[in-house]
Amino acid sequence: MAVSLMRYCSQYNRLHPGFVIIDSPLVSLKERKKDENSQWIDLYMEKKMIADILSKDSQNQVIIFENKDLKFDFDYNYVEYSHESDTLNGFIPK
Repeated sequence: MAVSLMRYCSQYNRLHPGFVIIDSPLVSLKERKKDENSQWIDLYMEKKMIADILSKDSQNQVIIFENKDLKFDFDYNYVEYSHESDTLNGFIPK
């Protein structure tokens, strides 16, 4: 919804800050897709979501906080925060 509203405002020249922050959009995702051999395609919706944002929102910024790894073979800024890292710790102290 947030990305759609940003796109609408951009398309119709309405005020919008040009960025959205999305918290865990894929946590409850249950949808999966099969290929032509009826094999499950891993991470299909996750890859499609990232590809769609990259193709349509190049003039805007979409920040996604997610508990899954979303680093695919796309060219985008990806920052991983974790408690194991010495340089990029998460927001909750160790």
